[in-house]
Amino acid sequence: MQLPPSGSTSVLPPTQSVSVVLVVADSGNVPISDIWASAAVVPAIGTGSGAKAGPTAVEHATAVRIGRLAPGASVVVTLPSLKVRTGRQYTLWAAIGTGKLPDGPVTQQPAGAGQLDEVRIKVASG
Repeated sequence: MQLPPSGSTSVLPPTQSVSVVLVVADSGNVPISDIWASAAVVPAIGTGSGAKAGPTAVEHATAVRIGRLAPGASVVVTLPSLKVRTGRQYTLWAAIGTGKLPDGPVTQQPAGAGQLDEVRIKVASG
């Protein structure tokens, strides 16, 4: 799945897990060290387009260390699968950053170099 337009919800076929694949690139002219990638799914509160993520109701989160990227280099990272339930809506958070590997879900912009993307998903009923 690619990032959908802001404010939309992506509907997935019935499944019990979601895989997140990130392309991480160093578009600058200096190496970047201590890079990590993270993803989390948070059950949505409410229904329809107004559904929002609950602040502490993390369903599943994962993070991996990527390491160092040279200037102009990129890497494709497949994170471990995240468990989901059919018929439920979630907010999927995907982040990259530098420094210490996160202990839990990343749901705010990482400090320093990094990026955070938020995607609303709904897993269809089976």
